[in-house]
This record gives sequence, C-alpha cells and structure tokens, in this order.
Amino acid sequence: MNQIQRWQEKLSIGLGIGPDRKTEIYLGLFQAASLKDVNYWLQILFAAGIATLGLVLNSPAVIIGAMLISPLMGPILSAGLAFAAGDLVLGIRTFVVLLVSCLVAILLSTTLVWTLPFKEITTEIAARTQPTTLDLMVALFSGAIGSVAICREVKGVVTSIPGVAIAVALMPPLCVVGFGIGVALSLNAGEGLRIARGGGLLFLTNLVGIIFTAMVVFLVLRLNVKSVTTQVAAWHEESTESQLVTRGLVFFRIPKVLFGSRSALSRLAMILAVLLLLLIPLSQSLQHLSREITRQKEENLIQQTAIRLWKPYETLPDGKVRSFLDSVTISALENQLSVTMRVFSSQPYTNAETTQYQHELAGKLGRPSQSVNFQLVEIPTSTLLIARKTNEEKSEPAVPPPSVMHLQSTFWQRVDRALEGVRWPAFAKILGFRVILNEPTRMQVMVRYLGEREFGIDAQDLITRDIQSRLEMQPVTVSYEWIPSTLKPIEFKRNTSVLAREDEEALRRVVEILQQNPNLQLVILANAEPTEIESMAQSRAQAAATYITQQCDILKDKISITVASEPLRTLRLSFRPTEKNEPLR
Repeated sequence: MNQIQRWQEKLSIGLGIGPDRKTEIYLGLFQAASLKDVNYWLQILFAAGIATLGLVLNSPAVIIGAMLISPLMGPILSAGLAFAAGDLVLGIRTFVVLLVSCLVAILLSTTLVWTLPFKEITTEIAARTQPTTLDLMVALFSGAIGSVAICREVKGVVTSIPGVAIAVALMPPLCVVGFGIGVALSLNAGEGLRIARGGGLLFLTNLVGIIFTAMVVFLVLRLNVKSVTTQVAAWHEESTESQLVTRGLVFFRIPKVLFGSRSALSRLAMILAVLLLLLIPLSQSLQHLSREITRQKEENLIQQTAIRLWKPYETLPDGKVRSFLDSVTISALENQLSVTMRVFSSQPYTNAETTQYQHELAGKLGRPSQSVNFQLVEIPTSTLLIARKTNEEKSEPAVPPPSVMHLQSTFWQRVDRALEGVRWPAFAKILGFRVILNEPTRMQVMVRYLGEREFGIDAQDLITRDIQSRLEMQPVTVSYEWIPSTLKPIEFKRNTSVLAREDEEALRRVVEILQQNPNLQLVILANAEPTEIESMAQSRAQAAATYITQQCDILKDKISITVASEPLRTLRLSFRPTEKNEPLR
C-alpha cells in the first residue's frame, strides 16, 4: 500500500467508513439504478407534478417540497460511483434510469402546461432559464457533500441529504424544460424553446457537476477495493437488469474493460471535458448577470445624484416650499440617458428652470448635455399640502388636511404605480386602463389590451387579485377589453378590389379601435394570385385604406400597407403599437 492509499484509508476510517460500510454504500447505490422500483417512479411523478405547479404558481414553498420528494439524487450518485469504480454495467443501468426519469418528468410537465389556461413566465421559471458558473459551483459542492453524506452512517445522512436536495434543485429545471416545450407547442415556438434550453442547461450543469464531484469523493474513499468488487460481481450475476446489460455488451461487442480500473484518469478527464464545455455558455450568462448588476448600480448612483441636485429647486427664493419630490425613474440606453422626475408642486416650473437642471445634472455626471433627456412630471398641489409632506419628512407636527385637487392627483398616482407593477401575460400589450368610481368606496378598473388571444378565466382571476392587492382597497372590480392583434382576413373575388358589405362593417370596427387607441397602427398585408392583374394586391389594400380614411381622415397616418407574395386573394389586417402607451383614464 503506497502513501496515497494509506492517506485514503485514514480518511475513510476517520469518516467511519470501513470495508462493511463500503459494501453497504455500493449496494445502496447499485439498487438505486433500477427500473423496477415502483416507489421511485411514483416519487418522480409526484415531484414533477408538484414542481410544475409550484413554478406556474410562483410558489417557492411548493417548489422546495418537490425538491425534497425528488429521488433523482440516488441514480446520479450511482453514476458517480460507476465512473469511480469503472463499473460499465452499473453505468449503463444508471444512464437508462436517468434518461427515462428525465423523459417522464418532462412529459408530465409538458402535459400539465398544455392543459393550463394560462402559461405565464413567473419569476421562479425565469430564474432557471439563465444558469451561470455559480450554479455549477453549487452543483460541485452539493455533489461532494451528498457523496460524503451518503457514505456516512444514518445520523449524517438524515441531516445532510435534504439540504443537498434543496441546494442543487434537480427536478425544477426538468419541469422548466417541460414548461418551455408546452409553451412552444401551444403559444410561441421561439420563446418556448428558449425556456426549454435554459432549463435543460441548468439540469445538465447540476447533473455533470454532481457526477464529477461524486466520482472524486468515491475515488478518494476507495469504494472499489477488492472485497467490495468481488461482492459487486456476484450482485451483477444475480440481477436480471445487469444480465440484460451484459448480454447487450456481448451482442454489440463492447469490451467490459472499457471502464476498467486502469482508466480512472481517462474517465475523470472525460467528465472534466464536459464541464469545460458547459463553462462556455455558463460564463456568458455570468457576464450578462454582471453587466446587469453594474448597470443597476450606475442607475442607483445617477438617481442619488439627481435627487441631491434637485434639492435647491424645492424652495422658492423667499424660502417657502415649492415642491415635493415623489419619484425618480432612470433609463439608460446606449449613450442616451433619460431621467423622469415626478413632483408635487405649488408653482409650475419654467422651461428655463428644467433646462438649467438638465445642464447641471449632465455636468455632474460628466456627460454631454444633449445626451441627457430630462422630463419633469408636475402634479399641481396646494402649498399647504407641500408643507405637510415636507413636515412629515422632518417628523414635524401635522398641517391642515390636503385639498380635493391633491387627493385626486394622489389617488391617480397611486393607481398608476399599482398598475405599473402588475405582471401582465407575456403575449399581451396593455393599451391603457380606465378607472370609474361608482361610489366613494367602490371602484371599477377596465383594462384594454392587445394580443393574439383573450385572457383565460384563470389568468383574469390572478390579475384581478394582483390589482386588488396592489390597490389595497375593497371592493375593486376589474373588467377586460380584448383587442385582437390579428383580424379576420378580407377575401376578394378574382380580379376585383370591391369591398363587400360585411367587409365594410369590419373596417368600421377598425376605425373605432384606431380612434380609441391613438398609439395603435393598422398594418394591411395585401395578396393576389399570380393569374390576377399585376397591381391587384395594391388596389385591394388601397380600397381598404380609402374606406378607413373616408370615415376619419386623421387616420391616414395610422395605416401601413405591405404587398405580399402569397398566392391568395385576401387582405390581412393586424394592429401593432407605434410607441409606449400611457394609461387612459
């Protein structure tokens, strides 16, 4: 026994891992690589179902429950043992179990997502679509402690394995893959595949990281000593699954020495190569995350500077309070910086004052003045209310109650902030909202949105509850007005551009929508068959555009015409936003 083996033996004895314990560990992981364990498959199904629902509901507690139920850690550690011991039969068995487990979990998750009426990307889902090298480090540490925990006596396993299961989170990434596939099949192929790729990369990162460190731990602890390998050979001879694998190896003429004990370094190098390949996309994600954090720090610094420079503008020359700063919003795009400031003011600010502040802010930030776009949103308010707000900041005694005008403006600001924070479905573009106060204690919010489809009943219920909780008032009723982004095509007879009566009715509805939504644009996609007159597609588009402008001449700038090359006799009508829409009241 050389010096390294003596050191390994001392470490094993220090952890209480003798020859008998090594045999027990091998047997336990050997049994984990089996397709016959009904309890294992039930746990896979239940864990996948719970994890999928937890992701959709955005519930960390439910997701943690799925992590604890998931039995995937067993076969993954078996894979690490197979690499460490050079056990090709165990390695193939483990690979089959893991492959089937992943397919079952993804299939169940996809089926659940397919049947759900809403498929919104929650923060829990989004958090698992961009893994970084930090996730790989978590997997490496988790694989190491998981391997040590499984090797120790029961008292250590009980306290360590649940923590490992939560830390590495094997089941949720698989369910994110299923969610992405469900979205790709039912809604948006590009977005769904992006989500699936992110979840798959996170699961693969966890898988390879755990196998790598588990292999290292099992090599250090020398689980493949002769007394153990002799017993393992007997287990393989008695196991039906091992016999099937052995027959397959003989049939395909694969030598059993492929994973032999002499090639431990080559097996370690093989897994290490996969880890290095994973580092490429993981490092890119980490750089992106680092840039986002840097950008947020810069915006926070700009916000603090903007607030500090505004202080002199809050008072009049006679020392009286002129305004009270409510919020500052920063938006940086390439070399252009936008600063939007909202204040309660008793006396309007002049253009000269806002321009002066813009120059001061640009100078303080070390930017050219033209690169800073400053917008001041003023909410007219009484002087008494400004004083009251300032006194509240300084913890001074209260001043007389606010005016009705201020109460109204404050109410609208509160509604604005509440609705800005609502998490709308990804496929919808919110065009605006209307708020109606039926009684002093009752409010109705009407939301208008553009999208390929309507909100489902469940999605409406979730959004309504979100709005109610943000407004913090009861009762609040919410209604929804859907504007389809794509309308029913208008069909024409051959070589004609004459609109039918039902087509004119449809275009009148288009006029109403454009008049009610100034920031919408109508896109007309015209088609004609190859056998028709050459300019027929353009004539059909012009006929529809002319009819619309006759109803309302100001809409002519809201129409975009494109001639397509599809062999159809139709006009396809669709709406698209022209710019950021502000809430409508």
